[in-house]
Amino acid sequence: MAAYDDLVAKFARADAATTNIAADITRLKDQIAAGMTQAQVDDLQAKFEAQAARLEALDAENPEGVVEPPVA
Repeated sequence: MAAYDDLVAKFARADAATTNIAADITRLKDQIAAGMTQAQVDDLQAKFEAQAARLEALDAENPEGVVEPPVA
C-alpha cells in the first residue's frame, strides 16, 4: 500500500495547489480595469473565466479532494 499512500499524498498536494491557483485567479480578477481599455478588460476577464472553469471542472471530478481506495 505504500505506492497507494504515496499517490494519495501527491494528489492531496496537487489538490491544495489547485485550490490556491483558483484563489489567485479570483484575486487577479479583482485587479482588472485599473488603467485598461475595455477590450483589455474583456480579454482578461475571458481568460480568467476560462481558467476558472477548467479548475471548477477538475474540482467537480473529485470535490472532496480525496482519492478513494480501489475496490478489491
